[in-house]
Amino acid sequence: HLLANGFRGQVKLIYIDPPFDSGADYVRKVELRGPKGKVKLDGEDYTLGEQIQYTDIWANDNYLQFMYERLLLMKELMAAEGSIYLHVDWRRSSQLRMIMDEVFGSDNFLNEVVWHFPNKIQGNIKRFATNHNNLLLYAKDKNKFTFHRLEEERDKPIKVNRRYWDAKTGFFATERDENGNVLYTERKERVVDDVWVIPAVSSDENTQLDYPTQKPEQLLERALVASSNPNDLILDCFIGSGTTASVAQKLGRRWI
Repeated sequence: HLLANGFRGQVKLIYIDPPFDSGADYVRKVELRGPKGKVKLDGEDYTLGEQIQYTDIWANDNYLQFMYERLLLMKELMAAEGSIYLHVDWRRSSQLRMIMDEVFGSDNFLNEVVWHFPNKIQGNIKRFATNHNNLLLYAKDKNKFTFHRLEEERDKPIKVNRRYWDAKTGFFATERDENGNVLYTERKERVVDDVWVIPAVSSDENTQLDYPTQKPEQLLERALVASSNPNDLILDCFIGSGTTASVAQKLGRRWI
Protein backbone atom coordinates (compact mmCIF):
# COMPACT_ATOMS: atom_id res chain seq x y z
CA HIS A 1 0.00 0.00 0.00
CA LEU A 2 2.77 2.46 0.90
CA LEU A 3 4.77 1.66 -2.21
CA ALA A 4 1.73 2.19 -4.40
CA ASN A 5 0.77 5.49 -2.78
CA GLY A 6 3.77 7.76 -3.11
CA PHE A 7 6.10 6.55 -0.33
CA ARG A 8 8.61 4.63 -2.47
CA GLY A 9 12.06 6.07 -1.76
CA GLN A 10 10.73 8.58 0.80
CA VAL A 11 11.60 7.04 4.18
CA LYS A 12 14.81 8.43 5.68
CA LEU A 13 15.06 6.09 8.67
CA ILE A 14 13.54 2.74 9.55
CA TYR A 15 13.66 1.29 13.04
CA ILE A 16 12.05 -2.09 13.63
CA ASP A 17 11.79 -4.20 16.76
CA PRO A 18 10.20 -7.32 15.25
CA PRO A 19 9.39 -10.58 17.02
CA PHE A 20 12.57 -12.35 18.18
CA ASP A 21 11.36 -15.94 17.64
CA SER A 22 11.44 -16.30 21.41
CA GLY A 23 8.98 -19.22 21.52
CA ALA A 24 6.62 -17.37 23.86
CA ASP A 25 3.23 -15.71 24.01
CA TYR A 26 3.46 -12.15 25.36
CA VAL A 27 0.62 -11.13 27.63
CA ARG A 28 -0.41 -8.18 29.75
CA LYS A 29 -2.40 -8.13 32.96
CA VAL A 30 -5.96 -6.79 32.76
CA GLU A 31 -8.30 -6.02 35.62
CA LEU A 32 -11.45 -8.14 35.57
CA ARG A 33 -14.35 -8.37 37.96
CA GLY A 34 -15.55 -11.82 38.87
CA PRO A 35 -13.71 -15.17 39.10
CA LYS A 36 -9.94 -15.56 38.92
CA GLY A 37 -7.77 -18.46 37.81
CA LYS A 38 -8.03 -20.62 34.68
CA VAL A 39 -10.99 -21.44 32.44
CA LYS A 40 -11.36 -23.91 29.56
CA LEU A 41 -12.73 -22.63 26.24
CA ASP A 42 -12.92 -24.85 23.15
CA GLY A 43 -10.63 -27.32 24.85
CA GLU A 44 -7.91 -24.71 25.59
CA ASP A 45 -6.84 -23.37 28.99
CA TYR A 46 -6.96 -19.60 29.44
CA THR A 47 -5.87 -17.53 32.43
CA LEU A 48 -8.40 -14.95 33.50
CA GLY A 49 -6.89 -11.51 33.93
CA GLU A 50 -4.39 -11.87 31.05
CA GLN A 51 -4.64 -10.61 27.48
CA ILE A 52 -2.33 -11.93 24.74
CA GLN A 53 -0.52 -9.03 23.05
CA TYR A 54 1.17 -11.12 20.37
CA THR A 55 2.45 -14.63 19.73
CA ASP A 56 6.15 -15.17 19.01
CA ILE A 57 6.11 -18.87 18.18
CA TRP A 58 7.27 -19.91 14.71
CA ALA A 59 7.59 -23.19 12.83
CA ASN A 60 10.77 -24.19 11.00
CA ASP A 61 12.02 -21.38 8.71
CA ASN A 62 8.78 -19.39 8.60
CA TYR A 63 10.31 -16.68 10.76
CA LEU A 64 13.26 -16.02 8.44
CA GLN A 65 11.00 -16.00 5.37
CA PHE A 66 8.63 -13.60 7.16
CA MET A 67 11.51 -11.21 7.88
CA TYR A 68 13.11 -11.54 4.42
CA GLU A 69 9.92 -10.60 2.57
CA ARG A 70 9.34 -7.52 4.73
CA LEU A 71 12.94 -6.31 4.54
CA LEU A 72 12.72 -6.37 0.73
CA LEU A 73 9.69 -4.05 0.90
CA MET A 74 11.37 -1.77 3.42
CA LYS A 75 14.36 -1.31 1.13
CA GLU A 76 12.02 -0.09 -1.61
CA LEU A 77 10.54 2.48 0.79
CA MET A 78 13.94 3.83 1.87
CA ALA A 79 15.36 7.06 0.46
CA ALA A 80 18.75 6.93 -1.23
CA GLU A 81 20.33 8.45 1.90
CA GLY A 82 18.23 6.32 4.26
CA SER A 83 19.29 3.79 6.87
CA ILE A 84 17.70 1.03 8.95
CA TYR A 85 18.09 -0.31 12.49
CA LEU A 86 17.01 -3.92 12.96
CA HIS A 87 16.59 -4.72 16.66
CA VAL A 88 17.37 -8.38 17.47
CA ASP A 89 18.72 -10.56 20.25
CA TRP A 90 20.94 -13.62 20.47
CA ARG A 91 18.35 -16.04 19.08
CA ARG A 92 18.37 -14.89 15.44
CA SER A 93 21.03 -12.16 15.20
CA SER A 94 23.51 -14.22 13.15
CA GLN A 95 20.88 -15.37 10.64
CA LEU A 96 19.28 -11.94 10.29
CA ARG A 97 22.73 -10.42 9.77
CA MET A 98 23.15 -12.64 6.71
CA ILE A 99 19.68 -11.73 5.43
CA MET A 100 20.46 -8.03 5.90
CA ASP A 101 23.70 -8.56 3.96
CA GLU A 102 21.73 -10.10 1.12
CA VAL A 103 18.99 -7.46 1.04
CA PHE A 104 21.04 -4.30 1.64
CA GLY A 105 24.52 -5.51 0.63
CA SER A 106 27.35 -6.35 3.02
CA ASP A 107 29.17 -3.18 1.94
CA ASN A 108 26.35 -1.11 3.40
CA PHE A 109 26.69 -2.58 6.89
CA LEU A 110 27.57 0.24 9.31
CA ASN A 111 27.39 -1.04 12.87
CA GLU A 112 26.28 -3.78 15.20
CA VAL A 113 25.25 -1.69 18.19
CA VAL A 114 25.15 -3.51 21.52
CA TRP A 115 22.40 -2.26 23.81
CA HIS A 116 23.48 -3.23 27.32
CA PHE A 117 20.84 -3.00 30.03
CA PRO A 118 22.57 -3.29 33.42
CA ASN A 119 19.39 -3.42 35.51
CA LYS A 120 18.05 -6.74 34.23
CA ILE A 121 18.09 -9.68 36.69
CA GLN A 122 17.99 -13.23 35.32
CA GLY A 123 18.21 -15.25 38.52
CA ASN A 124 20.28 -18.40 39.03
CA ILE A 125 21.26 -19.63 35.56
CA LYS A 126 24.20 -21.86 34.68
CA ARG A 127 25.76 -19.47 32.17
CA PHE A 128 26.56 -15.79 31.80
CA ALA A 129 23.50 -13.56 32.09
CA THR A 130 22.17 -12.29 28.75
CA ASN A 131 21.96 -8.56 29.37
CA HIS A 132 22.08 -7.09 25.89
CA ASN A 133 20.29 -6.83 22.55
CA ASN A 134 21.75 -5.96 19.15
CA LEU A 135 20.82 -3.24 16.67
CA LEU A 136 22.03 -4.02 13.14
CA LEU A 137 22.52 -0.72 11.33
CA TYR A 138 22.64 -0.63 7.52
CA ALA A 139 22.60 2.18 4.99
CA LYS A 140 20.87 1.94 1.67
CA ASP A 141 24.01 3.57 0.22
CA LYS A 142 27.09 3.83 2.45
CA ASN A 143 28.15 6.98 0.57
CA LYS A 144 24.95 8.95 1.27
CA PHE A 145 23.50 8.03 4.66
CA THR A 146 22.71 10.50 7.45
CA PHE A 147 24.80 10.28 10.61
CA HIS A 148 25.43 12.73 13.46
CA ARG A 149 28.18 12.04 15.97
CA LEU A 150 26.76 11.91 19.50
CA GLU A 151 28.38 12.77 22.80
CA GLU A 152 27.27 12.01 26.35
CA GLU A 153 28.39 13.49 29.65
CA ARG A 154 30.92 11.54 31.72
CA ASP A 155 30.39 10.79 35.40
CA LYS A 156 33.47 12.90 36.05
CA PRO A 157 35.87 14.81 33.74
CA ILE A 158 39.10 13.17 32.58
CA LYS A 159 42.40 14.52 31.28
CA VAL A 160 43.33 13.48 27.76
CA ASN A 161 46.17 14.29 25.39
CA ARG A 162 45.55 17.17 23.03
CA ARG A 163 45.80 15.81 19.50
CA TYR A 164 45.84 17.13 15.98
CA TRP A 165 45.69 15.68 12.49
CA ASP A 166 49.13 15.39 10.91
CA ALA A 167 48.54 15.62 7.16
CA LYS A 168 52.11 14.53 6.40
CA THR A 169 51.84 11.18 8.21
CA GLY A 170 48.10 10.67 7.79
CA PHE A 171 47.67 10.02 11.53
CA PHE A 172 46.67 11.89 14.67
CA ALA A 173 49.61 13.22 16.67
CA THR A 174 49.99 14.44 20.25
CA GLU A 175 50.43 18.18 20.78
CA ARG A 176 53.51 19.28 22.72
CA ASP A 177 54.83 22.61 23.97
CA GLU A 178 58.14 24.17 22.97
CA ASN A 179 59.93 21.99 25.55
CA GLY A 180 58.44 18.77 24.24
CA ASN A 181 55.99 18.31 27.12
CA VAL A 182 52.66 16.70 26.30
CA LEU A 183 49.70 19.11 26.40
CA TYR A 184 46.48 17.96 28.06
CA THR A 185 42.85 19.04 27.99
CA GLU A 186 39.90 18.21 30.21
CA ARG A 187 37.01 16.31 28.65
CA LYS A 188 33.56 16.31 30.25
CA GLU A 189 31.96 14.37 27.39
CA ARG A 190 32.65 11.10 25.64
CA VAL A 191 31.81 10.18 22.07
CA VAL A 192 29.04 7.59 21.93
CA ASP A 193 30.36 4.33 20.49
CA ASP A 194 28.67 1.06 19.54
CA VAL A 195 27.90 0.00 23.13
CA TRP A 196 24.87 1.82 24.55
CA VAL A 197 24.35 1.45 28.29
CA ILE A 198 20.67 2.30 28.78
CA PRO A 199 18.32 0.83 31.42
CA ALA A 200 15.74 -1.56 29.97
CA VAL A 201 12.93 0.18 31.85
CA SER A 202 12.63 3.96 31.74
CA SER A 203 12.65 5.88 35.02
CA ASP A 204 9.84 8.03 33.60
CA GLU A 205 6.64 6.30 34.70
CA ASN A 206 4.60 8.47 32.31
CA THR A 207 6.04 6.55 29.32
CA GLN A 208 5.44 3.05 30.71
CA LEU A 209 2.43 1.34 29.09
CA ASP A 210 2.85 -2.20 30.51
CA TYR A 211 3.52 -3.54 27.02
CA PRO A 212 5.59 -6.72 27.60
CA THR A 213 8.48 -5.90 25.23
CA GLN A 214 8.35 -2.10 25.39
CA LYS A 215 11.67 -0.35 24.74
CA PRO A 216 12.75 2.82 26.58
CA GLU A 217 12.39 6.15 24.80
CA GLN A 218 16.07 6.93 25.50
CA LEU A 219 17.08 4.08 23.17
CA LEU A 220 14.94 5.36 20.30
CA GLU A 221 15.98 8.95 20.90
CA ARG A 222 19.63 8.02 20.43
CA ALA A 223 18.93 6.19 17.16
CA LEU A 224 16.73 8.94 15.72
CA VAL A 225 19.04 11.81 16.66
CA ALA A 226 22.07 10.00 15.23
CA SER A 227 20.48 8.86 11.98
CA SER A 228 17.87 11.43 10.95
CA ASN A 229 17.13 15.14 10.72
CA PRO A 230 14.07 17.20 11.73
CA ASN A 231 11.11 16.69 9.37
CA ASP A 232 12.55 13.40 8.05
CA LEU A 233 10.08 10.56 7.54
CA ILE A 234 10.52 7.69 10.02
CA LEU A 235 8.98 4.22 9.62
CA ASP A 236 8.36 1.57 12.27
CA CYS A 237 6.16 -1.18 10.83
CA PHE A 238 6.43 -3.30 14.02
CA ILE A 239 5.07 -0.46 16.10
CA GLY A 240 4.50 -2.33 19.37
CA SER A 241 3.56 0.16 22.07
CA GLY A 242 4.35 3.15 19.84
CA THR A 243 7.72 4.21 21.26
CA THR A 244 9.22 5.10 17.87
CA ALA A 245 6.27 7.30 16.92
CA SER A 246 6.26 8.97 20.34
CA VAL A 247 9.97 9.85 20.14
CA ALA A 248 9.74 10.91 16.47
CA GLN A 249 6.90 13.28 17.33
CA LYS A 250 8.88 14.85 20.19
CA LEU A 251 11.96 15.27 17.95
CA GLY A 252 10.06 16.96 15.10
CA ARG A 253 10.18 14.02 12.71
CA ARG A 254 7.29 12.74 10.59
CA TRP A 255 6.39 9.13 11.17
CA ILE A 256 4.53 6.12 9.85
